[in-house]
Amino acid sequence: MMNNYGNDWIKVNLEELCDDITVGHVGSMANEYVDSGIPFLRSLNVKPFRIIKEDLKYISPEFHEKLKKSSLRSGDIVIVRTGEPGACAIIPHDFHNSNCSDVVILRPKSSVSNRFLVYVE
Repeated sequence: MMNNYGNDWIKVNLEELCDDITVGHVGSMANEYVDSGIPFLRSLNVKPFRIIKEDLKYISPEFHEKLKKSSLRSGDIVIVRTGEPGACAIIPHDFHNSNCSDVVILRPKSSVSNRFLVYVE
């Protein structure tokens, strides 16, 4: 594979491009939703290249603290596991410090373009 500069592309594992790869919370959530609080993304909120707010759920700050592994930062990439598998999007600034379930979370290294990764995925 060639890049725009006429050089060969280098194949690397995704792990080499990310500081962290994990999965959002897996488990029952129905009893944890609250009317307002920390935004909680589910796979239905992730569409190709965008996050949608329709039917967005919220969790309490206390429950959010228990789910540190699935806490999101702006710039992270989320990839749907069920429903629309493979759909992925970059977490925007207004979802910084939100949380999620049933998605794969990629945290690209600072030297890696998250936009490039989301299009390559």
